[in-house]
Amino acid sequence: MANLTALSTKRKAEEGVEIELHLHNYPGEYTGLFVTIPGPGSAVAKRVGKAMADLEQQAERQRRQVKVDDAKYIEIMSDLILDWREFEETNDKGELVEIPFTKPNVLRVLTENDWIIEQVLSAMKDTKLFISA
Repeated sequence: MANLTALSTKRKAEEGVEIELHLHNYPGEYTGLFVTIPGPGSAVAKRVGKAMADLEQQAERQRRQVKVDDAKYIEIMSDLILDWREFEETNDKGELVEIPFTKPNVLRVLTENDWIIEQVLSAMKDTKLFISA
């Protein structure tokens, strides 16, 4: 018999799970960058889904398509990143420095790297990630 409590995705969907990002278009080639994402049934995911539906309806009324580089799209999708670690960049002095997890930094990183959004959305569909067992 299977323990349904152990197979529940609700708790981990709300808490979020950490995934490692892979090189764009190279599955299996990992970057060492980690993001924490919510599960598809979480309150965050539901809120993002509603915001995206509203954005798509607005775009339809204006006879345009929502694009991945639209600022509003990136702002909505940024809510799907609950935390990150190992994000670094080179500063003006040529030193490698940590990028703190802040809303402005998330927006900037996603604007410059839209492939991260694709990986987050793909991982959210992987139910196994959110099973409590």
